[in-house]
Amino acid sequence: MIDNMVDMTRRALTPAMVAEIGTKLGLDPAKAQAVIDTALPAMLGGLAATAASPAGAQAIASAIANQDPAVMDDVLSAGGGEHMLSNLLGAGRIDQIAEAVGNEADVPASAAKAAMGALAPAALGAIGQQDPATWANGAAIMNMFADQKDAIAAAMPAGLGSRIGMGGVASGASTATAGLIRQGLPQGQAAMLRAGTSANAPGGIPSWTWGVVGLVVLAAAYSHFTHKAADAYSYVTPKAAAPPVAAPQAEPDIAALTKQASDTLGGVEATLGTITDAASATAALPKLTAATDSLGKLDGAIGALPPAAKTALAAATAPAIAKINDAADKIEALPGLADSIQPALEALKTRADALKGS
Repeated sequence: MIDNMVDMTRRALTPAMVAEIGTKLGLDPAKAQAVIDTALPAMLGGLAATAASPAGAQAIASAIANQDPAVMDDVLSAGGGEHMLSNLLGAGRIDQIAEAVGNEADVPASAAKAAMGALAPAALGAIGQQDPATWANGAAIMNMFADQKDAIAAAMPAGLGSRIGMGGVASGASTATAGLIRQGLPQGQAAMLRAGTSANAPGGIPSWTWGVVGLVVLAAAYSHFTHKAADAYSYVTPKAAAPPVAAPQAEPDIAALTKQASDTLGGVEATLGTITDAASATAALPKLTAATDSLGKLDGAIGALPPAAKTALAAATAPAIAKINDAADKIEALPGLADSIQPALEALKTRADALKGS
């Protein structure tokens, strides 16, 4: 089991990163931090909903595996976070969450969406630095998000989960208990404190008895917060959980993967054919970036194929890859284009060539 996923991602975000996200969104650091505090658990709640299905969980595992480990050095340098998150959540779903986060944090929905796009690589990168057994396949992802649902719910502002259609994620924690968890009280003690302060006195029991109970509850809370820094709790070491049983993986659809790869490469070849000068290169850049992302996802899926299927797919796509590399080399040789488009072309060629050796 991994650490609290929300706290783990927050620790990965340095003050400089928060300030940089604020600059990107046009917000001061304090406002940027407030947006992050709202957007992060909402985004993780969306991923938890995706992880509830085997296909969604496998997509998250593939996204973690395909992400550059260096992304944690600077989450904003990763780029493509919104695109990746849209693929994992669905375009309508990410817009729904962004609107709710924007209303809660008092920022435009576009800013909330951009914040989640910056946070997505940080969250997946933080997970990717954990033991691969906790995230390397769909079954592990399903188990991980199931374990994390209460921590994610506790980090959300009151009512946000229901507004973005994730009321089920927060089923294990009431609004009041979640508030106590956000203040630092462990979930079990928060629930006990909430129960002790909200119980109604049954008939026949003197009212002063409940006054004494209230004093005891307040004393327990005082003891928690005054000794928290010294780690004065003594916990019973939980028994080690049984290792998750991996769900049987669906057989890869080799024909569909081959068609998808061929269609993507064909689109790349057509886009490269439109580039003749700086203006056309600038216009083609978004399509090339999207194609590079698509090839990266294909690379992960193709990696799961048996060797014979990989060989067949590599042979089927080799002519298109050769044409793409030739076209890219010619574009790079055009005067005045190297600085503007060469990085995108190199990334594209690297992704395309990877299909031959996946």
